[in-house]
Amino acid sequence: SFCLSGRPALAECGGFMTLMEGFTDLEGRFHAMAGVFPCSARMGTRFAALGYREAVFQAATPLGPPGTAGRGHEFHYSSLETVPEVASAYSLSGRTGPIDTPEGFLVSGALGSYVHLHFASNPELARNFVASMLKARAEA
Repeated sequence: SFCLSGRPALAECGGFMTLMEGFTDLEGRFHAMAGVFPCSARMGTRFAALGYREAVFQAATPLGPPGTAGRGHEFHYSSLETVPEVASAYSLSGRTGPIDTPEGFLVSGALGSYVHLHFASNPELARNFVASMLKARAEA
């Protein structure tokens, strides 16, 4: 209920998976999760993604307005089995150029992504996140 209350939350990689509808394990069993993000993942035996990323926000998020950029890394064995029917909040690029995969999903105040953003790449990310939390607390 916290994530759907409009208060800011950040869920990266395993946290993102925890807030999905669920995931399918290597034996094909589905495990229901929190259901905040309307999507599911499937575990694999090899990396589904690995590398450094630059995310440029296409939408306002708790971490910043459109145009905000941050760098991070992505490494995971799971992949989206169903893509959320919500707008992607980021455009991504890697060392070889743009990555044409939806990324950074916003539901209410919760931002979910496979990318681990490094706040030192843009200190405004942390400042914006704290400001979002303080604003939500003041409005509560």
